[in-house]
Order: sequence, then structure tokens, then C-alpha cells
Amino acid sequence: MQQSSPKLPPRFVIKFLVSVHKFLLGAAQAILPPQLTVFDHIIGAASTMLLHTAAHWRIADYLHERPMSSEELAGLIGANSDAVHRMMRGLVTIGFFQITKDGKFENNRLSKTLITDVPGSLRDVADYMGTKSIIDSWVDVKEAIITGKNTFEKIHQVSFWEWLRKNPNEGRTFAASTGSRTALDAPAVAAAYPFQDLQKLCDVGGGRGTLLAEILSQHSHLQAVLLDDEYVLEEAKYYLKERGVQGRIKTVFGNFFQGLPNDCKDCDAYILRDILHDWDQENSLAILSNVRKIMKPGNRILIAEEVVEKFDTEKPGTMVDLHMMLIHDGRQRSREDFQNLFEKAGFQLRRVISTPLAISIVEGVAV
Repeated sequence: MQQSSPKLPPRFVIKFLVSVHKFLLGAAQAILPPQLTVFDHIIGAASTMLLHTAAHWRIADYLHERPMSSEELAGLIGANSDAVHRMMRGLVTIGFFQITKDGKFENNRLSKTLITDVPGSLRDVADYMGTKSIIDSWVDVKEAIITGKNTFEKIHQVSFWEWLRKNPNEGRTFAASTGSRTALDAPAVAAAYPFQDLQKLCDVGGGRGTLLAEILSQHSHLQAVLLDDEYVLEEAKYYLKERGVQGRIKTVFGNFFQGLPNDCKDCDAYILRDILHDWDQENSLAILSNVRKIMKPGNRILIAEEVVEKFDTEKPGTMVDLHMMLIHDGRQRSREDFQNLFEKAGFQLRRVISTPLAISIVEGVAV
């Protein structure tokens, strides 16, 4: 089923509301005993795992039909009714779901984001973030901080990408999570950049084409190339047809570490969404250099990622940055980081374009 994207308010409205939220939260924390706030953070892992469990069992999907008792939910998922009640009570405690007057559970505003395929759904993200391989990596966070190296490979003896290839069910969960996050920010990226100035765009490592489909939906003149692994492109064919843009997108099998194929030539711009943050400096430079080899001087490189400055504590990107450190040896980069990478790969940084969400577009020009 096609997941449409939620309509976003203007960036200044979002920034204002985030500021108000932080102010009210800070005011409450200034009044409450500090131990209460600290304790909430100490047991934060419980929240992650409760949300993962609710997402995995699609609890919000069941409650989308009608309120249900814990006994009814237990019957649907094949679980112990007392344990299900305690799980649901815990979820209500952290703000997800609510209890009706007759003692049943129903969705609230937050839990509705865990419904499958609704605009802005985060069900797949919650499911992925609680998978055992990811949680194991966070458990060993001290090791990563001591060594500066990811813990995933040490624990599992293979890279994250090889692990997904060997564990296809988890690979599908990861792909679904990535697709959900892309669907959330794709409208903001498509609206923030002047794609009307381009004729042909290449999405490097673009998955099933979620971002590309949104950009083409907003810019009807644009033609595109989608580059990714062969198994990903099989799913892309169905998705792009569903979005009604398959006739304007050429799908091309390739690996950005091995160089871009000739089918990616003659594009005006090349966009990479959340690609570089998966990799360390050496590998990121290799990716950019391979893209540069197929570009003409004056062509544009567009990096759609969250830009995090050294002392930036305002964005969720600081936590994503830690996740990248634990899983990939990757990182969220600052403007200066991108400038240094661009210069080494044969680009000149032109500007960083903000969007209503945390994601930005870092634009460079091939020199």
C-alpha cells in the first residue's frame, strides 16, 4: 500500500513549537525533584522496547478498528493476557494509547503514528530500533567510546550490511524503517530545493525510490535515474508504478563503491539521502569521488542529511550521530566537515538549505 506523506507546517512554526515544548519541559523540570527526571531517562530503554513490541505486534493496527481489552489483544497476538495488560499499562504511562471508561485500550494521538501505512507512520522505525542486533550494539556503548570504533561488527563478526544480507527478515525491517523516515522528510526535501532548474536527476543509493517519487510528483517535468542494488530495484518497480512515476525513472543496478555505470551519465544533479552518514571519512570520500567521476563540471551534488555542528544540542541528529558511531563508524557531519569532503572529492560547497524538518540539503558543484 502506498504511504502518502503528511503535510508539514512552515519551518518557523515547527521551530517555534519545538521551542515552546522545550521551555515547558524545562519549566516542569525546574519545579520537580531532579531525581524524577533522571529516573525517567535511566529507564528510557524500557520505553524503546515497549514501543518496539507494540510496533512488532501491530497493536495500534488492531486498536484502529475499535477499543479492545487486554484479553482480546492477547488472543490476537497469542500472548498472556496479564502480561499484555501490564505492557499496555506501561505504554499508557509513557503517553501511548489510553484507557477507556470500561477498561479497554484505544489509540491516542501518539499511538496513531504506529498504525501501518498511515501518513507519517513510524511503526517500522519503532520495530527496527528494538531489534536485538541493534540493542546489543547499544549495550556495549562504553566500548565504542573507548575505541572510537563501532560495536556492531565486534559483536556480530560481520559488518552491518553483511549482517542484513545474511538475515533477510531483519534486512526487510531495516528497509521498511528507512522507507518510513524517507517518506516523512521527502516532501520537505522536494519543496526546499529548486528542482525546477533541473532536467534530469540521479538518486544514488535511493532504495525503492521514495524520495525520487516525491520529487517527481512535485516537479512534473523532471526525468530521473535510480541507482541501487538489484534486489532493491525489484521492489522499486512496483512502488514507482504505484506512485505513477515509473515512466520517468530509469532503474539502474550499481554499487557506489565500484563506480557509477554509464546509465547515470548526463544528469544535472546527483542526490544522496542519508548515505554518507553511514560511512567513515575514507569511505565517504570514495563514494563522493566515484560520483564525481561521472559528472561534468558545473553538475550539482546534493547531500540530504541532518547537518550537526560540533556543539549543536538542538536536533535529534545528535542521537542519530551516536547510532551511526555504534553501527557503522559513520557520523552526522557539520558544514565544515562537508566542505572538507567536497574539496577532496572535486566539489565546491555552494550552500546548505534548511527544511521544515531536521534534514538539510548540502549543495555542491563539480569543479
